[in-house]
Amino acid sequence: MNKFIKSSLALLTGLFSLTMVSCSDMLDTDSNKLLLEKDHGMGSINDTLYSMAGILSKLQPLADRYVLQGEIRADLMSTTEKADVYLQEMNSYNYSLPDNPYRNTKDYYAVINNCNYVIHNIDTTTVISNNMANRRYYVAAKTIRAWTYFQLGLGYNNVKWYDKPIIEVGDINNYTEMDLESIISVLIADLAPHKDENQADLGEISGYPSVKSFYPIKLMLGDLYLTRASINNSKGDYEMAATMYMEQINKQYYYLDNDYNCGLVMNKLGFTGAKKPNNWINLHKPSRNNNEIIGSIVNSDVYGYQSQIYAMNDSLEIIPTPNSIKYFDDQVYYGEMYVTDEVPAYYVGYYRTTGDYTGDIRKYDGLISTKEDKDDYKKIHKYTVRLFTESYEVESDEEDGESEKVSNSYFICPITRQSMIYLRYAEAVNGLGKPNLAMAVLKHGLSNTNIADKSIVPNHEKEVVYTTDENGVIQENIYLPSYMQLSLPSFADGYVSGVHMRGCGDADKDTTYVIKDFTHYLATEDLDAEGNPIMIPAPNTAEYSNIIAECKDDSIAYVNNLIFVEHALETSYEGNRFFDLYRFAKRYKSISGKHRNDNFFGDVMATKVSNVTLNAGMFLDENKWFIPEDNKMINVEDFK
Repeated sequence: MNKFIKSSLALLTGLFSLTMVSCSDMLDTDSNKLLLEKDHGMGSINDTLYSMAGILSKLQPLADRYVLQGEIRADLMSTTEKADVYLQEMNSYNYSLPDNPYRNTKDYYAVINNCNYVIHNIDTTTVISNNMANRRYYVAAKTIRAWTYFQLGLGYNNVKWYDKPIIEVGDINNYTEMDLESIISVLIADLAPHKDENQADLGEISGYPSVKSFYPIKLMLGDLYLTRASINNSKGDYEMAATMYMEQINKQYYYLDNDYNCGLVMNKLGFTGAKKPNNWINLHKPSRNNNEIIGSIVNSDVYGYQSQIYAMNDSLEIIPTPNSIKYFDDQVYYGEMYVTDEVPAYYVGYYRTTGDYTGDIRKYDGLISTKEDKDDYKKIHKYTVRLFTESYEVESDEEDGESEKVSNSYFICPITRQSMIYLRYAEAVNGLGKPNLAMAVLKHGLSNTNIADKSIVPNHEKEVVYTTDENGVIQENIYLPSYMQLSLPSFADGYVSGVHMRGCGDADKDTTYVIKDFTHYLATEDLDAEGNPIMIPAPNTAEYSNIIAECKDDSIAYVNNLIFVEHALETSYEGNRFFDLYRFAKRYKSISGKHRNDNFFGDVMATKVSNVTLNAGMFLDENKWFIPEDNKMINVEDFK
């Protein structure tokens, strides 16, 4: 970062409390002006930095809504009688009370209007140290606007599209109304020309890297393409999603480190022994060195807003559902077994647990018990580690006065992590008809070595051309599409992890965690040693093409379910579940054949064990999935 920007960062430490335009400026009762362009120009890099800090400030209220609206409207989280009535309405999908704040979209349009102002007023030609310094902030504002519109669509299936800032009161009515599918296409067209722009970065603000407050544009595009592919079963969109994710993985060196895999030691009787040190919960702790967290929203009362998630979790207003815990308990842990009651302990072999024992060990880090009941797992540990405190000395204004120590608390809400990118990548390539490649993401980890291994990713999921050399030897030439090319050398080493290994031990060695064999076999005239016909796979000919295609669809559906479960195991309670549920439900409605399911959403929600009963049939109407927006007319308050 250049020296000029660095010198401006001191100004930014408290800027989250500022918006680009103050509330008093937003509405002048003696004028029809909402924003006065002459008073809020962006003629310098300093203006740009202030404006971007204002956008980050406006994002703060969306953090809690992201978590609550993303989880309570799905199957992994529920409210209790301690929660306020508005939150309980969301939990029951029954919005009858007036003035339910979750039906109000003001916070979203405040972000959008601030983004629009930056987009239309920033000078992208400003050159500092031979760089167009403002261009990355222009793209960052577009990306934040896209994320906000996307959240609006996922919340309400309805957005009012504004691509210009509200300057005149009359401008409020200059919008186009769109549903979620329509806004996705508009956002893709808006972002795609800028996909290679560098990430915005305001340096560290209160000890936390501000780069983590800006959602990378390629990941935003990947999410949009993946969602549209799920709606339309579009192979082209699946490929674009996989490409965007892979380009960002390569650009930022995202890889899942096996240092974060959970571990157990089994004793010779097969019972759980001592827990190996594991760092999985550390992936959720905000710090400048935590590369797992990619995009996030910072909340603090210092900057004008404090998250309520920590308090809601601590007072048990929101709790994990029993069926969410069942996801963990139903898993198989496959780990090393040692004789632990002898010194030194020695290795015996591998041990496979069942749901009666440990299941997925991420449960024990992701959830914690209350003081009253050590076995209830009603608190979400991910929330408790998101809170951190910064202490510093403040000099006294009085002469010869002593400095005062001040402490401020911050709550970080991650909106994406590295593992989420890999899971969405797996969705995309599975949608492209490459279930073994998708399975590699879960079971082995994505690396050049694993992709090249035919036993992990068979050749029929690659582009293979066979040639014969001058000696008559057949040569196998493999060409990988760009979304299967990992450019960094370290992706070939042995340090990558499959997502499932983070909670289930050595899943790569577990012979039960595999794609079922859906191959269609034919009996031959030859007999085996026991006198039974020897079976061979059906040839890929016209006669068997339909059967083979159906077997492939079986594999895709099987892996699709594993990915859906893995989302719950790895990313539960973080705000993504409705987003995940929406994609999978739309995907099952967009396909044909025996795996089509027109009410996957309802089938999942009917399993939710809560203080209300949800019937699967009520979700056949997709309008029921979304929050009914407040019927009040949009007004100037929505743009403050």
